[in-house]
Amino acid sequence: MTKNVNQEDENTEQAFYRDLDNRSRRRSCCTWQTFILFFVALTIFASAVTIFLFYKIKQTNFSIEKFYPSDTSKDNFLAKLQIEKFSPTFSITITEQELSSVITRGISAVTFEIQNIQAVIDTENIIFYGKLTKPLKADIKIETAPTVKDGKIYFQTKKISAGKLILPGFLNAEIEKALNKMMDENFNNLYKNYNVENIQLGQDEMIINGKLK
Repeated sequence: MTKNVNQEDENTEQAFYRDLDNRSRRRSCCTWQTFILFFVALTIFASAVTIFLFYKIKQTNFSIEKFYPSDTSKDNFLAKLQIEKFSPTFSITITEQELSSVITRGISAVTFEIQNIQAVIDTENIIFYGKLTKPLKADIKIETAPTVKDGKIYFQTKKISAGKLILPGFLNAEIEKALNKMMDENFNNLYKNYNVENIQLGQDEMIINGKLK
């Protein structure tokens, strides 16, 4: 009698652990299947987002009159920066064609490269158009508001568009930094002896006023 009871207890215990193993096996199988489905769904979503962004970037959202690099315009720009020595103040007018002639070579950094840049000046903004060649090819538009910072001209970016896609803020900061570095190089002859005090924008021109350091 005792032996039968012990046998039944042993069988019940074995059945319990066998059932527990089966449940664990089924639970593991479901978890693995869920992971696979999640991974596939994530891959499809990422692919769809990539295709959408590529489509937006490849679309052209602007057209401008082409300014071709001109040695005459470049020489005019450089001549205007040669202010009569020891003149206490200065006021020079830079046209958008002159500005375009010295920036057309483009700007670059580790993550991007922009070539064939040209400037369009209106009463509120200076807009730079160019060709993004790195990390991919697209038309790019950089909207800036020129200000004065530490006696120099500083181009603060308001919005940057690649095709019909507005670029995120961290890229704006990187492009802004590269743009201002290039501008500092071009205006270096002016900055040697003079501080910029204010900037006025007109149609097709930028008027720069300042004084001797």
